[in-house]
Amino acid sequence: MEVLVEAASEVPQGCFVAVRLGENLKQRRFNKSTAKYYFPLPQEKGKARIDVYQLVGTCSVPVDPAANGTEEVNAISGDSSDIVKLRVSTCNRDLKPEDAAKQRREIEAETKDAATGYLQKHGIEEKLAECLRTMLRMKPEDPVEFMCKFLFLGCLRSVAKDPLNGFMEDMEE
Repeated sequence: MEVLVEAASEVPQGCFVAVRLGENLKQRRFNKSTAKYYFPLPQEKGKARIDVYQLVGTCSVPVDPAANGTEEVNAISGDSSDIVKLRVSTCNRDLKPEDAAKQRREIEAETKDAATGYLQKHGIEEKLAECLRTMLRMKPEDPVEFMCKFLFLGCLRSVAKDPLNGFMEDMEE
């Protein structure tokens, strides 16, 4: 069964959406204002539970394996002060194993792209590469301590003035 959750109102950034259908729970970052979930086809009519985390709210929607449907629901916070409106669509098609694998690959690719983007945004790969090059050139007695100091001092000092930032003096302390 396919369950599509779409934002019908503003959803705060950094939220996660979890959907429980029977014994199955699926959750992921809700960063594109939609999230699609695939479940084994339920044997009988029931409800799917949807949690919007930060925890922003929770709600339930009816689920019927014999029918497709779309519902607008309110995910209400614990203190009832915040309400997030969601439009939830269900489709009664059973997911083939190869389609489930494809869906999993797509989610993994999205996660990998987000991680790569984060590393690029903060220049992490370049900083680590510079640290490793310097470490291999200097071959310190304690490489882990060297790396920690190199990265820490790199944040505190300007590399433009002194590429090693007085590193040898610090390493001898």
